[in-house]
Amino acid sequence: MENIQVVLRVRPQNPHESESHDPEIWQVYSSNTIAIDPTKQDDLIRSRKIGIGHRTQFSFSTKITQVL
Repeated sequence: MENIQVVLRVRPQNPHESESHDPEIWQVYSSNTIAIDPTKQDDLIRSRKIGIGHRTQFSFSTKITQVL
């Protein structure tokens, strides 16, 4: 069995994303789970950025909290 470690870094939006009014869609729900905000899923499906039935929740080993 492989030992795979997954590290998460959620970055702030860059200027282009902010100017384009791209929504922040990720929510960190626990120390090892991130998911697409349920209130934004319908908009993402309508805009075809995700499909119906696609995974919207992911687990990770650790996250980076330091801001550089």
